[in-house]
Amino acid sequence: MTEARMFVILSNFTNDYKMRNFKSQNVVRGLASGTAEAEANLMLDEPKDFIGFLMAQLINRQLEDPNLESRVKDWKMTVVLATDYYPVTLTFDRGVRFSMGAASDATLIVEMSFGTIIRLVMEETSTIKAFLKGEIKARGMFRHPVAMKRFYGLLNAALKG
Repeated sequence: MTEARMFVILSNFTNDYKMRNFKSQNVVRGLASGTAEAEANLMLDEPKDFIGFLMAQLINRQLEDPNLESRVKDWKMTVVLATDYYPVTLTFDRGVRFSMGAASDATLIVEMSFGTIIRLVMEETSTIKAFLKGEIKARGMFRHPVAMKRFYGLLNAALKG
């Protein structure tokens, strides 16, 4: 995939999500503000980087499901999504917090190229195929199988849309 094609795909993707009216429209204000709207939103802070923002939009869309939202509130884990550009840390603890960089105490470290993320979003491949082909690598999955199952389910649902 050429860089120009990737740029067009990303531009269309971000414009599409900006135009939709998710409950994350005020993207990720957090539980701390005390409003009913913020309490319904599990994102605790707005990602400042592009990959974090992209993943937040994908995950926020899944968290609109009240069943999943109630389960995610109870998760206690830290996942590093390491891409070929930079890592992003997702901290699940009474919500989801994104931060740029890799946490040293990560429960899981999931590695994939940004191109793989785009292919997953564009449905050119599936999450399981990418795992089997080695395009997605995970460290910590045997030590923390429940965390891996949870994150895989959320990632798979988020990337499928």
